[in-house]
Amino acid sequence: MSNYSRHSTKNVEIGTPTQDQREKKGNSRREPKGDPVLVREHIKSVPVVEYHYCRVHTIREYLGAHLSIGNMYELYIQQCCTQKITAVRKSMYYFVMEFNLGFHSPKSDIFDVCEKIKAAK
Repeated sequence: MSNYSRHSTKNVEIGTPTQDQREKKGNSRREPKGDPVLVREHIKSVPVVEYHYCRVHTIREYLGAHLSIGNMYELYIQQCCTQKITAVRKSMYYFVMEFNLGFHSPKSDIFDVCEKIKAAK
């Protein structure tokens, strides 16, 4: 007798294999809790900070240095509580690849110097 059939019939008194039990539990991933559209709207509502040290034609946007994914998720949870809607799990809230957003605190910002040079011309 093979290992598979021995394992299948191990607890059966009459020696026949039991029915497959894999589909009995259900799949929690198929039933999302909360609405991902509301997550996207919340992320889009956060103001974007202009970053001066990037390429001219970049599509990456930056959020303020005071924010992080954890902070944004907490703000989202607070918004869901006030609106009395079901929030999504934190794992669904990760959005970096979809929105191409970054959290950045520039080491030095020479924007004022650039403005002085432009004004002098």
